[in-house]
Amino acid sequence: MSEYQGFKVIVIGAGPGGLLLAQGLKKHGVNVAVYERDVARTDYLQGFRLQIRSRGIDALQACLPDALYQSFASTYAAAPGEYALLSEQLQELPRRDPDPEVEHSEREKSVSRITLRQVLLSGLDDVLHYQKTYDRYEERDDGKVVAYFTDGSSVVGDVLVGADGANSRVRRQLVPQARWVDTGARRLAGKIELTDAVKRSVPALFYQKTVSVKSDSGYNLFFTSHEFRPGHEAVGAIGGEDAAAIGEHGGLLFDNAKSYIMWALSGLREQLPPDDELFSYDGGQLRSFINQVVETWHPAYRQLFDLSDTSTLGVLPIRTSLPVEPWPTRTVTLLGDAIHSMTYFRALGANTALADAALFVQQILAHRDGGKALLAALHDYEAQMLEQGFDAVRKSIAAFEQGHAATSQHDWPDVRSAPGQSLWVQSHKTRQAA
Repeated sequence: MSEYQGFKVIVIGAGPGGLLLAQGLKKHGVNVAVYERDVARTDYLQGFRLQIRSRGIDALQACLPDALYQSFASTYAAAPGEYALLSEQLQELPRRDPDPEVEHSEREKSVSRITLRQVLLSGLDDVLHYQKTYDRYEERDDGKVVAYFTDGSSVVGDVLVGADGANSRVRRQLVPQARWVDTGARRLAGKIELTDAVKRSVPALFYQKTVSVKSDSGYNLFFTSHEFRPGHEAVGAIGGEDAAAIGEHGGLLFDNAKSYIMWALSGLREQLPPDDELFSYDGGQLRSFINQVVETWHPAYRQLFDLSDTSTLGVLPIRTSLPVEPWPTRTVTLLGDAIHSMTYFRALGANTALADAALFVQQILAHRDGGKALLAALHDYEAQMLEQGFDAVRKSIAAFEQGHAATSQHDWPDVRSAPGQSLWVQSHKTRQAA
């Protein structure tokens, strides 16, 4: 054990996966240090809730101190318990065969990204290092790994975990063949505060169910609610490093104490204005464009957009990783979006990252307490992480493709291989040229 007291895990990135990893390692007495470029997260997606399913809940319970988990559990909001597929004219359509993994259960919860981050930051002041922009790593002959930062500093550890998101610098050095691609679609999203007046203005199923709209024009509309029940006491009770920065922005987008309906309209790039134009739109311009898209749809949809707070409207590209073959295990590894980022369809990304964190902690404890060789523990972590992560990627891509009536002309790969088949993929262009 004395030798293990000097063991250190370096985590690059303080997103949900990296922070939960730090929580789990610290909970079990493993030395960990997290390095993050930004002091606060105020990016657009922080304003939207996450669906936490059984896999994510299990990971949170395993890694968080019991009291902190119970405090967090008290902040859950209600997610709709039913799903509906609608037409452009508000007719309910037969649903496709449901996937048990994404079906609602009593354990599926709706959580604020802001609140989740505040919880994950709790108690980590002694292991978090901000304003540290990661540059590269170097593996030493003595088995140690060195992380270098752009300010000229460095840190030495026994394992380095890249949890630095879809643009991961760690991944680019470790697995340069891994691909992160543009699907050719764009996501336009917004929020409506769920007041009594709004409930009287829109069909009840707009906030009582999670809804997908099948459009003949190739667009996909999704909306759901995040509703706090009367008497809810824990909203806003947990503070955090982001509180001041988020408070400066104001408005509904970063308000984690109000109930709301959130929606996302996705379209293929050839249906939309050019990116340089689309991404320059303010909230009012985005709403005007969306109202043109739904001009012939049932008026209730337009009412949904007209009620939206324009300060919450934004647009994002829809990107995904592609499955990659396992690489030789070393003392540098990856977690979450750094290796298996996915589209927002199926809402599996955050749950998968949280599960990665719990799995990594489990394998490190097998090394420390069970005598498992470090590389064997990391190999087993990567094998399960890649299998589960890219299974989620494939499901997300399949849902993305089902959600759009048209097929993009983008160089879009087909990765829907059956279990047991090679994860290497070919693009449509490559197959057509063969």
